Amino acid sequence: MAERNSVWPGHTIAGSSIDSSSVNVKHSTPRHSSVQDEPIRILVVGITGSGKSTLIKNASGHDVGIGHEGDSCTQICQRYPTKYDIDGKKFELIDTPGFDDPKRNDFEILKDIIGFLDGVSGVIYCHRINETRLIMDSKLNLDIIKAMCGKRFHSRVVVCSTMWDTLSEDLTPQQLEKHRERMEQLLSTGFRSLMESGAKYMEFRADQPNACLDILKSFSSQRLPPRLAILEQLSQMRSVQETDSGKVLEEEHRRRAEEGKLSNQSSSRARDVEHKDAPKKQKRDNKTDKRGWFGKYGQGEHQWNVTLARLSMLLKYINYIEILYGPLMFSAKFVVMRQIESIFLQHKDKGISHLLAKTLIWANLFFYGGWMLSFILACIPREKIWNPEIPGRCINNDAALIASSAINILSDVTILLLPLAAILHLQMIKTGDAEVIPWRFSV
Repeated sequence: MAERNSVWPGHTIAGSSIDSSSVNVKHSTPRHSSVQDEPIRILVVGITGSGKSTLIKNASGHDVGIGHEGDSCTQICQRYPTKYDIDGKKFELIDTPGFDDPKRNDFEILKDIIGFLDGVSGVIYCHRINETRLIMDSKLNLDIIKAMCGKRFHSRVVVCSTMWDTLSEDLTPQQLEKHRERMEQLLSTGFRSLMESGAKYMEFRADQPNACLDILKSFSSQRLPPRLAILEQLSQMRSVQETDSGKVLEEEHRRRAEEGKLSNQSSSRARDVEHKDAPKKQKRDNKTDKRGWFGKYGQGEHQWNVTLARLSMLLKYINYIEILYGPLMFSAKFVVMRQIESIFLQHKDKGISHLLAKTLIWANLFFYGGWMLSFILACIPREKIWNPEIPGRCINNDAALIASSAINILSDVTILLLPLAAILHLQMIKTGDAEVIPWRFSV
């Protein structure tokens, strides 16, 4: 990791400020020892899909499951001893679920994390490098972590940018520098209060050897940490809901409830007592939602209120619809072309109009067949279509849409003009006066 200039006085922007030659680093196997040899425990936090499990896998060598498709792989907190000793100090990373996990209640996640806070000496907050602003999920997670730590503990927090390995391999050094500049801008806005209180920023490059080493070194040189704010508050006989972190969650649930968009996982104790048939009511609400079936996945909502898990499902179903669009549109145009052919082109002298009609049918068959394949293979692997964070490649969506729109317009205009060409070739007797021809119907 290359060393970067300082954005905040006394804070380093990247990871190699500590010389590896001056620190004794060796691989170790976990062992039980005395109290003074207890490992340095570090809490790893961030939203679902922010690279927490990847970072822990890199540091520990353990087979840590990595989530895809917007689903959280980490359902409960787990400890992982790292494979490094630094100056005789061992480290233990604690993997945590994100507060945007649709499968769990936010307060359950908070209580689970509290059970692992004893002896925690630092926090690593993971943030995706391609996320240039704090979306709703990120802001909620960050607010909870800041409240959980307390201002005195902020100097023990490292904001860590992740997912560098998912960026395109074709990026130039100037483009990479642009990503760093955007991240620095985010540090000065969304992370401002945290950075001003002493937090550090570092890069995690999963594609580089010993990528976590500099991050761990930043904790090894620190003195005895202050007690976490949430543990202080709980020791004063407060409930979880009465802690600062609990109040952040309660306020977020209240805000969503007022907007009528409180999700199932964001449960409220008062609502559970009042509505015993909540699942049935939610099902009825989904059916009567004016935004339609896609409403529950975020369509029609401001993106600030859409979680990554819901957005992932929305993108998946949109892709299914785009795949079905090809054969459905070809079927509709084929029926129209056959009707035109049977009405206007059924004569013995099959000229250019008849040839054009046949050509259009075959051209539309190949075009919509290619359309369907392009959306099936829009990304490799396919999961990248609805989960942009996983490694892979995708076609240029904008170019594909412009090209397909142009071909669609050309096809539609040709189908519209084809009957007119046939009518112009009709042999009709021209008379000076218009005549009314009576129609006779018989049974």
